[in-house]
Amino acid sequence: RDASPAAAIRFVCHCDDCQASALALGHPEALDANGGTSAALVDSSRLIIDRGVEGLAAMRAAAIKSRPVLRWHCASCKTPLFNTYASSQRSFLSFLLANTDRSDCERLLGPSTGHVWKKFAVGDVSTLKNANIASILARMIGRQITARLSGDYRNTPLFDGRTGKPIVTPRILTAAERAAAEAIIARIELRPRAGGRCQLREILRYCFIG
Repeated sequence: RDASPAAAIRFVCHCDDCQASALALGHPEALDANGGTSAALVDSSRLIIDRGVEGLAAMRAAAIKSRPVLRWHCASCKTPLFNTYASSQRSFLSFLLANTDRSDCERLLGPSTGHVWKKFAVGDVSTLKNANIASILARMIGRQITARLSGDYRNTPLFDGRTGKPIVTPRILTAAERAAAEAIIARIELRPRAGGRCQLREILRYCFIG
């Protein structure tokens, strides 16, 4: 809801967790040719789910506490949808844009700020623009402080408003699954795959559409 370039931070992430998650879920088309994930960072309170919340699942790409990101996806077809922290106390939600219309993204969310974690990328990314991570973090922290002071961080359909815990029990990617995904990254050049859009997208109203 209330989509605008001022409300979103667009970027492309090439980190190993994003790559491993997409491949472990069986959706290489969520990555670009360089293993990047196109995303828009927004306040978690902007997410509205009219119906179909029971069709969501969550996964963590790593068991270590320093990587507390939840990878939300469709429970049936496994299509990656969005990422959050493991608790609602950080008002952060990253929409994954692979299955959206590019012109709508440009119009409603503005242009991408660039690419992050390029050291994990596939192929030559020397000509790709670097996003300013410090600037992204500063905007994130400012928004999180505002959400905490206002209590708006509780207004998200993905977490229990009282406990702050996710509405589903996240699955942690096993070491074997992680190794299998990383093996794929190591031996192939990733290419987008046509089709295969998630049916759940039809019943989810994203903040940049509603």
